[in-house]
Amino acid sequence: ADVDIGVWVRIAVDRCVRELSISYCSGEEPIRLPKCLFTCKTLVVLKLENMSLLDASSYVCFQSLKTLHLLDVKYLDEQSLPQILSCCSSLEDLVVQRCPGDNLKIVTVNAMCLKTLSLQKSSQDFEGDDDGFLIDAPKLKRLDIEDYWGCFCYVENMPEVVEAKVDVIYKNTEKLLGSLTSVKRLSLCLITSDAAYPAGTIFSQLVHLKLCTCAPRWWELLTRLIEDSPKLQVLVLRQKHIRRAPSPRAIWKQPVSLRKGLLSDLTIFKWELYEGSQEQKEVAIFILKHATRLKKAFISPKSTSTLLEKHEMLKELSSSRRGSSSCELLFDCT
Repeated sequence: ADVDIGVWVRIAVDRCVRELSISYCSGEEPIRLPKCLFTCKTLVVLKLENMSLLDASSYVCFQSLKTLHLLDVKYLDEQSLPQILSCCSSLEDLVVQRCPGDNLKIVTVNAMCLKTLSLQKSSQDFEGDDDGFLIDAPKLKRLDIEDYWGCFCYVENMPEVVEAKVDVIYKNTEKLLGSLTSVKRLSLCLITSDAAYPAGTIFSQLVHLKLCTCAPRWWELLTRLIEDSPKLQVLVLRQKHIRRAPSPRAIWKQPVSLRKGLLSDLTIFKWELYEGSQEQKEVAIFILKHATRLKKAFISPKSTSTLLEKHEMLKELSSSRRGSSSCELLFDCT
Protein backbone atom coordinates (compact mmCIF):
# COMPACT_ATOMS: atom_id res chain seq x y z
CA ALA A 1 0.00 0.00 0.00
CA ASP A 2 2.93 2.35 0.75
CA VAL A 3 4.28 1.76 -2.76
CA ASP A 4 0.92 2.37 -4.45
CA ILE A 5 0.25 5.61 -2.59
CA GLY A 6 3.85 6.72 -3.10
CA VAL A 7 3.50 6.31 -6.87
CA TRP A 8 0.31 8.34 -6.99
CA VAL A 9 1.76 11.08 -4.77
CA ARG A 10 4.86 11.40 -6.98
CA ILE A 11 2.66 11.69 -10.08
CA ALA A 12 0.56 14.38 -8.36
CA VAL A 13 3.66 16.35 -7.31
CA ASP A 14 5.14 16.13 -10.83
CA ARG A 15 1.90 17.60 -12.17
CA CYS A 16 2.04 20.54 -9.76
CA VAL A 17 -0.87 19.45 -7.58
CA ARG A 18 -2.65 22.21 -5.64
CA GLU A 19 -5.03 20.17 -3.51
CA LEU A 20 -4.29 16.72 -2.10
CA SER A 21 -6.30 14.58 0.32
CA ILE A 22 -5.07 11.14 1.45
CA SER A 23 -7.00 8.95 3.91
CA TYR A 24 -6.04 5.43 4.94
CA CYS A 25 -7.91 2.81 6.97
CA SER A 26 -7.62 3.77 10.62
CA GLY A 27 -7.17 0.15 11.69
CA GLU A 28 -3.98 -0.27 9.69
CA GLU A 29 -0.41 0.92 10.31
CA PRO A 30 0.03 4.56 9.16
CA ILE A 31 1.32 4.98 5.60
CA ARG A 32 4.73 6.60 5.06
CA LEU A 33 4.68 9.26 2.38
CA PRO A 34 7.42 10.00 -0.19
CA LYS A 35 9.77 12.85 0.65
CA CYS A 36 8.95 14.71 -2.57
CA LEU A 37 5.54 15.62 -1.11
CA PHE A 38 7.07 17.72 1.64
CA THR A 39 8.81 20.09 -0.77
CA CYS A 40 5.89 20.53 -3.15
CA LYS A 41 5.81 24.28 -3.86
CA THR A 42 2.38 24.26 -5.53
CA LEU A 43 0.35 22.66 -2.72
CA VAL A 44 -2.34 24.94 -1.30
CA VAL A 45 -4.50 22.34 0.47
CA LEU A 46 -3.16 19.17 2.14
CA LYS A 47 -5.33 16.78 4.15
CA LEU A 48 -3.84 13.61 5.65
CA GLU A 49 -5.49 10.88 7.73
CA ASN A 50 -3.72 7.91 9.34
CA MET A 51 -0.40 8.84 7.74
CA SER A 52 3.17 8.73 9.01
CA LEU A 53 5.23 11.93 8.97
CA LEU A 54 8.39 10.29 10.30
CA ASP A 55 10.28 11.48 7.21
CA ALA A 56 8.83 14.97 7.09
CA SER A 57 10.64 17.18 9.60
CA SER A 58 13.94 17.68 7.75
CA TYR A 59 12.47 18.14 4.30
CA VAL A 60 9.39 20.34 4.64
CA CYS A 61 8.93 23.45 2.51
CA PHE A 62 5.26 24.28 1.92
CA GLN A 63 5.59 27.86 0.77
CA SER A 64 2.09 28.03 -0.80
CA LEU A 65 0.18 25.89 1.71
CA LYS A 66 -2.88 27.59 3.23
CA THR A 67 -4.88 24.59 4.54
CA LEU A 68 -3.39 21.68 6.50
CA HIS A 69 -5.44 18.91 8.13
CA LEU A 70 -3.57 16.25 10.12
CA LEU A 71 -5.91 13.54 11.40
CA ASP A 72 -4.52 10.57 13.35
CA VAL A 73 -1.01 11.27 12.10
CA LYS A 74 2.16 9.74 13.54
CA TYR A 75 5.08 12.15 14.08
CA LEU A 76 8.78 11.54 14.57
CA ASP A 77 8.96 13.30 17.94
CA GLU A 78 7.73 16.25 20.02
CA GLN A 79 9.40 18.81 17.73
CA SER A 80 8.07 17.45 14.45
CA LEU A 81 4.82 19.42 14.31
CA PRO A 82 6.39 22.79 15.27
CA GLN A 83 9.08 22.24 12.61
CA ILE A 84 6.46 21.44 9.97
CA LEU A 85 4.41 24.51 10.86
CA SER A 86 7.48 26.75 10.78
CA CYS A 87 7.85 25.81 7.11
CA CYS A 88 4.27 26.81 6.25
CA SER A 89 4.60 30.59 6.17
CA SER A 90 1.22 31.14 4.46
CA LEU A 91 -0.84 28.71 6.55
CA GLU A 92 -4.36 29.97 7.40
CA ASP A 93 -6.35 26.85 8.31
CA LEU A 94 -5.04 24.07 10.58
CA VAL A 95 -6.74 20.95 11.96
CA VAL A 96 -4.87 18.58 14.29
CA GLN A 97 -6.59 15.46 15.56
CA ARG A 98 -4.49 13.55 18.09
CA CYS A 99 -4.32 9.77 18.22
CA PRO A 100 -2.71 7.34 20.70
CA GLY A 101 0.90 6.59 19.82
CA ASP A 102 1.42 9.75 17.76
CA ASN A 103 4.68 10.52 19.65
CA LEU A 104 3.38 13.83 21.02
CA LYS A 105 2.73 15.01 24.53
CA ILE A 106 2.23 18.69 23.95
CA VAL A 107 0.88 20.07 20.67
CA THR A 108 2.60 23.38 19.98
CA VAL A 109 1.02 25.67 17.40
CA ASN A 110 3.04 28.75 16.51
CA ALA A 111 1.67 30.25 13.30
CA MET A 112 1.66 33.94 12.60
CA CYS A 113 -0.83 33.91 9.69
CA LEU A 114 -3.22 31.27 11.02
CA LYS A 115 -6.91 32.24 10.91
CA THR A 116 -8.75 29.03 11.87
CA LEU A 117 -7.55 26.33 14.25
CA SER A 118 -9.16 23.04 15.31
CA LEU A 119 -7.54 20.84 17.96
CA GLN A 120 -9.11 17.51 18.86
CA LYS A 121 -8.28 14.74 21.29
CA SER A 122 -11.28 12.63 22.18
CA SER A 123 -9.89 9.09 22.34
CA GLN A 124 -9.85 7.42 25.77
CA ASP A 125 -6.67 5.46 24.98
CA PHE A 126 -4.23 8.22 25.96
CA GLU A 127 -1.98 7.58 28.95
CA GLY A 128 -0.58 10.06 31.45
CA ASP A 129 -1.90 13.39 32.69
CA ASP A 130 0.56 15.85 31.16
CA ASP A 131 -0.85 16.20 27.63
CA GLY A 132 -1.95 19.61 26.41
CA PHE A 133 -1.86 22.39 23.83
CA LEU A 134 0.26 25.53 23.44
CA ILE A 135 -1.02 28.18 21.04
CA ASP A 136 0.56 31.34 19.67
CA ALA A 137 -1.53 32.61 16.76
CA PRO A 138 -2.00 36.40 16.81
CA LYS A 139 -4.17 36.50 13.64
CA LEU A 140 -6.52 33.70 14.67
CA LYS A 141 -10.23 34.31 14.02
CA ARG A 142 -11.80 30.92 14.79
CA LEU A 143 -10.81 28.39 17.47
CA ASP A 144 -12.23 24.91 18.06
CA ILE A 145 -10.85 22.76 20.90
CA GLU A 146 -12.20 19.35 21.87
CA ASP A 147 -10.14 17.59 24.52
CA TYR A 148 -11.63 14.95 26.81
CA TRP A 149 -8.34 13.49 28.05
CA GLY A 150 -5.83 16.32 28.30
CA CYS A 151 -4.89 18.71 31.08
CA PHE A 152 -4.32 22.19 29.70
CA CYS A 153 -4.34 24.65 26.83
CA TYR A 154 -2.07 27.66 27.23
CA VAL A 155 -2.53 30.63 24.94
CA GLU A 156 0.17 33.16 24.23
CA ASN A 157 -1.48 35.62 21.87
CA MET A 158 -5.00 35.52 20.38
CA PRO A 159 -6.43 39.06 20.36
CA GLU A 160 -8.61 38.73 17.24
CA VAL A 161 -10.69 35.57 17.84
CA VAL A 162 -14.35 36.18 16.97
CA GLU A 163 -15.69 32.61 17.15
CA ALA A 164 -14.69 29.85 19.56
CA LYS A 165 -15.85 26.38 20.54
CA VAL A 166 -14.34 24.99 23.74
CA ASP A 167 -15.28 21.47 24.86
CA VAL A 168 -12.75 20.31 27.46
CA ILE A 169 -12.44 18.62 30.85
CA TYR A 170 -9.69 20.88 32.22
CA LYS A 171 -10.00 21.79 35.89
CA ASN A 172 -8.82 25.29 35.08
CA THR A 173 -9.53 27.19 31.85
CA GLU A 174 -8.70 30.70 33.04
CA LYS A 175 -5.80 31.26 30.63
CA LEU A 176 -7.75 29.85 27.71
CA LEU A 177 -11.04 31.69 28.17
CA GLY A 178 -9.28 34.77 29.50
CA SER A 179 -7.75 35.17 26.05
CA LEU A 180 -11.14 35.11 24.29
CA THR A 181 -12.49 38.52 25.31
CA SER A 182 -12.86 39.56 21.65
CA VAL A 183 -15.14 36.62 20.82
CA LYS A 184 -18.59 37.23 19.31
CA ARG A 185 -19.82 33.62 19.14
CA LEU A 186 -18.92 31.19 21.91
CA SER A 187 -19.81 27.54 22.48
CA LEU A 188 -18.79 26.08 25.85
CA CYS A 189 -18.75 22.75 27.64
CA LEU A 190 -16.66 22.90 30.82
CA ILE A 191 -16.49 21.06 34.14
CA THR A 192 -15.60 24.19 36.09
CA SER A 193 -17.28 27.49 36.85
CA ASP A 194 -15.08 29.20 39.46
CA ALA A 195 -11.91 28.56 37.43
CA ALA A 196 -13.51 29.10 34.03
CA TYR A 197 -12.01 32.56 33.45
CA PRO A 198 -10.39 35.29 35.57
CA ALA A 199 -12.59 37.46 37.77
CA GLY A 200 -13.21 40.83 36.14
CA THR A 201 -13.15 39.46 32.60
CA ILE A 202 -15.76 41.06 30.34
CA PHE A 203 -16.85 39.50 27.06
CA SER A 204 -17.72 42.87 25.61
CA GLN A 205 -18.34 41.62 22.05
CA LEU A 206 -20.17 38.38 22.82
CA VAL A 207 -23.58 38.19 21.11
CA HIS A 208 -24.15 34.44 20.70
CA LEU A 209 -23.58 31.94 23.54
CA LYS A 210 -24.16 28.18 23.49
CA LEU A 211 -23.63 26.45 26.82
CA CYS A 212 -23.67 22.72 27.54
CA THR A 213 -25.54 21.69 30.69
CA CYS A 214 -23.86 18.33 31.27
CA ALA A 215 -21.48 19.48 34.02
CA PRO A 216 -22.38 19.62 37.73
CA ARG A 217 -23.50 23.13 38.73
CA TRP A 218 -23.43 24.31 35.13
CA TRP A 219 -25.83 27.10 36.13
CA GLU A 220 -23.05 28.81 38.09
CA LEU A 221 -21.05 29.29 34.90
CA LEU A 222 -24.18 30.58 33.17
CA THR A 223 -24.68 33.13 35.94
CA ARG A 224 -21.13 34.43 35.50
CA LEU A 225 -21.47 34.64 31.73
CA ILE A 226 -24.80 36.49 31.95
CA GLU A 227 -23.20 39.09 34.23
CA ASP A 228 -20.06 39.43 32.09
CA SER A 229 -21.63 39.56 28.59
CA PRO A 230 -23.41 42.93 28.27
CA LYS A 231 -24.26 42.56 24.55
CA LEU A 232 -25.59 39.00 24.58
CA GLN A 233 -28.37 38.55 22.01
CA VAL A 234 -28.74 34.77 21.58
CA LEU A 235 -28.55 32.16 24.35
CA VAL A 236 -28.74 28.42 23.69
CA LEU A 237 -28.69 25.80 26.47
CA ARG A 238 -28.28 22.12 25.66
CA GLN A 239 -27.01 18.95 27.32
CA LYS A 240 -24.55 17.77 24.68
CA HIS A 241 -23.09 14.84 26.63
CA ILE A 242 -24.24 12.32 29.19
CA ARG A 243 -23.80 14.05 32.55
CA ARG A 244 -20.15 13.73 33.54
CA ALA A 245 -21.01 13.46 37.25
CA PRO A 246 -24.18 13.43 39.34
CA SER A 247 -25.57 16.91 39.82
CA PRO A 248 -25.09 18.02 43.43
CA ARG A 249 -28.05 19.04 45.51
CA ALA A 250 -27.68 22.79 45.23
CA ILE A 251 -29.89 25.78 44.59
CA TRP A 252 -29.35 28.03 41.62
CA LYS A 253 -28.50 31.55 42.70
CA GLN A 254 -29.45 34.40 40.42
CA PRO A 255 -26.84 37.10 39.69
CA VAL A 256 -25.91 38.97 42.85
CA SER A 257 -26.06 42.42 41.31
CA LEU A 258 -29.02 42.86 38.99
CA ARG A 259 -27.42 45.73 37.13
CA LYS A 260 -29.58 47.86 34.91
CA GLY A 261 -29.74 46.38 31.43
CA LEU A 262 -28.88 42.79 32.45
CA LEU A 263 -30.00 40.60 29.53
CA SER A 264 -31.53 43.70 27.93
CA ASP A 265 -30.11 42.82 24.48
CA LEU A 266 -31.23 39.18 24.54
CA THR A 267 -33.70 38.50 21.72
CA ILE A 268 -33.49 34.70 21.26
CA PHE A 269 -33.50 32.09 24.04
CA LYS A 270 -33.41 28.38 23.20
CA TRP A 271 -33.29 25.41 25.55
CA GLU A 272 -32.83 21.99 24.00
CA LEU A 273 -33.45 18.76 25.96
CA TYR A 274 -35.12 20.68 28.77
CA GLU A 275 -35.95 18.44 31.76
CA GLY A 276 -37.94 20.77 33.98
CA SER A 277 -35.89 20.20 37.15
CA GLN A 278 -36.14 22.81 39.91
CA GLU A 279 -32.82 24.43 38.92
CA GLN A 280 -33.69 24.45 35.21
CA LYS A 281 -37.12 25.93 35.90
CA GLU A 282 -35.65 28.72 38.02
CA VAL A 283 -33.07 29.56 35.34
CA ALA A 284 -35.69 29.65 32.60
CA ILE A 285 -38.08 31.79 34.65
CA PHE A 286 -35.28 34.24 35.52
CA ILE A 287 -34.34 34.68 31.85
CA LEU A 288 -37.96 35.14 30.76
CA LYS A 289 -38.44 37.73 33.50
CA HIS A 290 -35.32 39.84 32.92
CA ALA A 291 -34.86 39.66 29.12
CA THR A 292 -36.85 42.80 28.35
CA ARG A 293 -36.34 42.62 24.57
CA LEU A 294 -36.82 38.89 24.16
CA LYS A 295 -38.67 38.05 20.94
CA LYS A 296 -38.74 34.25 20.97
CA ALA A 297 -38.12 31.55 23.55
CA PHE A 298 -37.86 27.97 22.26
CA ILE A 299 -38.22 25.16 24.79
CA SER A 300 -37.66 21.59 23.59
CA PRO A 301 -38.04 18.88 26.28
CA LYS A 302 -36.14 15.61 26.31
CA SER A 303 -37.70 12.95 24.10
CA THR A 304 -38.02 10.67 27.14
CA SER A 305 -40.39 13.10 28.87
CA THR A 306 -44.00 11.92 28.94
CA LEU A 307 -46.74 13.99 27.39
CA LEU A 308 -48.05 14.80 30.87
CA GLU A 309 -44.60 16.00 31.98
CA LYS A 310 -44.30 18.18 28.88
CA HIS A 311 -47.67 19.81 29.51
CA GLU A 312 -46.70 20.48 33.14
CA MET A 313 -43.46 22.15 31.98
CA LEU A 314 -45.39 24.27 29.51
CA LYS A 315 -47.91 25.28 32.17
CA GLU A 316 -45.17 26.35 34.61
CA LEU A 317 -43.28 28.47 32.08
CA SER A 318 -46.36 29.93 30.39
CA SER A 319 -47.65 31.26 33.70
CA SER A 320 -44.32 32.85 34.66
CA ARG A 321 -43.77 36.59 34.40
CA ARG A 322 -42.13 37.86 31.22
CA GLY A 323 -40.09 41.03 30.92
CA SER A 324 -40.96 41.40 27.24
CA SER A 325 -44.62 41.81 26.28
CA SER A 326 -43.82 40.74 22.71
CA CYS A 327 -42.03 37.51 23.68
CA GLU A 328 -43.36 34.42 21.92
CA LEU A 329 -42.96 31.19 23.91
CA LEU A 330 -42.62 28.17 21.60
CA PHE A 331 -42.83 24.78 23.27
CA ASP A 332 -42.30 21.43 21.56
CA CYS A 333 -44.88 19.01 22.97
CA THR A 334 -44.43 16.31 20.30
